[in-house]
Amino acid sequence: METLGGVMKTPNNKPIVEQAPEFVAAPAIARRLSVTGRYILQLAEQGRIPCIRLGRKCVRFNPDAVAAALGIQWNSSAQ
Repeated sequence: METLGGVMKTPNNKPIVEQAPEFVAAPAIARRLSVTGRYILQLAEQGRIPCIRLGRKCVRFNPDAVAAALGIQWNSSAQ
């Protein structure tokens, strides 16, 4: 097995899901920041926070990467 971008890969190059980072939709990030989902999408469009675009309307975020980009630390009890 090898590591590619922090995701463990099997010999046939398929990711091991248990090792993959968590990705969530804009509303989940918005709730943690007490802002709207639309604002989160605007930040992503501006390039101020990282995101993964899975399609035209499907955008996902890694909470840890978003926190790092904003220079904040999540409260461990926040979900």
